[in-house]
Amino acid sequence: MENLAEVPLPMAAPLKSLLSGIGNQPLETTFDSNDSEQTLLVQAIPGSPWYLASSLPTSLLKAQSYNMLTRLGLV
Repeated sequence: MENLAEVPLPMAAPLKSLLSGIGNQPLETTFDSNDSEQTLLVQAIPGSPWYLASSLPTSLLKAQSYNMLTRLGLV
C-alpha cells in the first residue's frame, strides 16, 4: 500500500510495516502516539482482500488483561 505513507496519522508507519509481512495470522505492534503508547492490532478478514486494523491505548489493554486474569483467578 503506497499511499499509506501519505496519511498524517501516528499509526500509518507501523501499519505499513505490519502489512508488508502480513499473512493469515493476526499481528500486533506498539507505537508512540502524541499522548501515550498505542497497540496496533491487524488481522485479515477471511474470504476478502481486506484487513481490520485497530489501535488502542496499551495501558487500557494491560488494565483489561489484569482485570480478566483476576476474575479467572477467583473462579
